[in-house]
Amino acid sequence: MKLNLHNQDGVNDLIYRVLKLSASAKPRWGSMDATEMLQHCNAANKLLLQGIESTRKSSFRQKALKNAFLYLPIKFPRNIKAPKTLKLIASDKHVKDFEKEKELYIELISQLPAHQFPSYLFHPVFGNLNSKQWGVINWMHMDHHLRQFNV
Repeated sequence: MKLNLHNQDGVNDLIYRVLKLSASAKPRWGSMDATEMLQHCNAANKLLLQGIESTRKSSFRQKALKNAFLYLPIKFPRNIKAPKTLKLIASDKHVKDFEKEKELYIELISQLPAHQFPSYLFHPVFGNLNSKQWGVINWMHMDHHLRQFNV
């Protein structure tokens, strides 16, 4: 089974890696700098922690993508664009406090293993995900961005 954010091993892996990240780290792809990437990840984790149960239906395409990413050895591709419905990068881009964002990142992902999630939360690409599925997909998202900065 893939690492996920509902167990301490998955969280510890990300914390260990983010502690190696520096403000001056250069991305291997994409246009975000390290602080913007942390802001993006923090926004995603805040949304997940504030999640509202979904009553929406998943499309066939969403179900297929979800199953592929959950059960096959696939990583998020480089330069993948965030869904248009998800504008997660903080709106105040000129405020950049790398250390503050790094601390918040660790604080937020540390809450996830014990967090009580609704039965299903909707993801714009993967459709409805249960708690365990969110743990895996979100770990993959965080891993994607840490690999982006070579950590």
